[in-house]
Amino acid sequence: MKQAILTILSRLVTSMKAASVPFHHLVLPIIKGAVEPGSDTQVYLLDDALDLWANILIQTPAPASPELLQLAPYLFSIFELGSENLRTALDITSSYFLLAPSEMLSDEMRKPLISSLSTLVGYVKADASGTVNNLVELIIRAAEGIGGEAAISTIASDLVESKFLNKQLEGLRGSWVAHCTTGPLAKDPLVDGIVETDYLSVLARVLMGSETVFLQAVQAAAPSIPLSDTATQPSLDDTMKWLLEEWFSHFESIGDPSRRKLMCLAITKLLSTSQPFILGSLQSLMTMWTDMVNEIREEDGPIDSDTLVYESMDQLRNTDSDVPEAPEDERRRALTFADPVHNVRTTQWIKHYLQTVIQAAGGQEAFQNEWLINVDKDVIAAFGTLGIM
Repeated sequence: MKQAILTILSRLVTSMKAASVPFHHLVLPIIKGAVEPGSDTQVYLLDDALDLWANILIQTPAPASPELLQLAPYLFSIFELGSENLRTALDITSSYFLLAPSEMLSDEMRKPLISSLSTLVGYVKADASGTVNNLVELIIRAAEGIGGEAAISTIASDLVESKFLNKQLEGLRGSWVAHCTTGPLAKDPLVDGIVETDYLSVLARVLMGSETVFLQAVQAAAPSIPLSDTATQPSLDDTMKWLLEEWFSHFESIGDPSRRKLMCLAITKLLSTSQPFILGSLQSLMTMWTDMVNEIREEDGPIDSDTLVYESMDQLRNTDSDVPEAPEDERRRALTFADPVHNVRTTQWIKHYLQTVIQAAGGQEAFQNEWLINVDKDVIAAFGTLGIM
């Protein structure tokens, strides 16, 4: 009967939307009783309680009540269960970050959360891996929105300290090594497909937040390179060379245009560093730029048109404006609209960073003689048709 009651409550919350808030004081204790460790009813009610919890968060307008926030720490014990409830628990965590980002970014919540997420890297299926990495992307973006580069630095430190970033870079390097082997000596990649895209998306979000923080984090988390019976910590230049090689190689395997654009914007931003590892990748960069601009250009539209850019949040609405919606729908729309993927024109972004690096190199002629000379003429010609340089 309790399971049936929870199911009915969940449907009522969904139907009432924001109007369900006055009933939280009746419902939240029921959820707490089912999710707290050692509860006698957890075995029977956990599934239904999590569904109810998820629906309450979706239908709650900001700000969140203290009672609702006090439930959040119980998520950690659910992560440890590693059961089929993991996906729902991750979705609930994402809802919390959308509803109350400042509270979720506190040391008391953020550090144990990232530590818990780190234990899942490499040990969950592809779909759950996507949910984990999407959550980390959300954490990075929430931090940037509240505290800028300083907050990004804090999150990056947590990702390094918890070994989250280390595990991802180890997986990416293993894939790079595998892709460098052929024939009888060929190795299977440690990560591939959508999982590799998820890993690279987290790196892209850190890089979009701050290229300086990104390079510091990569250097701190880079896997050591085995040499005979010992291991040595690689230089940043060595790490970035194999990482960019793998990144460009995987770019062609990414099916989602939004993900491809995220990668394109992030890698392009590295030009601001004027480092040899990115300037030496000009040919791959120009090939990526040409493909990306042509892919998202409006049919018969100007060269700087971008089909992934939204002019207003109304374009993201799935229902008519007079149809009531869940408060979280509006939060997610705002998050998407604020994403550089959807508010930055790719050609303008490329042009800005290309001009920046040309000036840093000493002008067009110096840039041509030192770096552009190493790029195939056909690649330069194809890129030239875009009119960006």
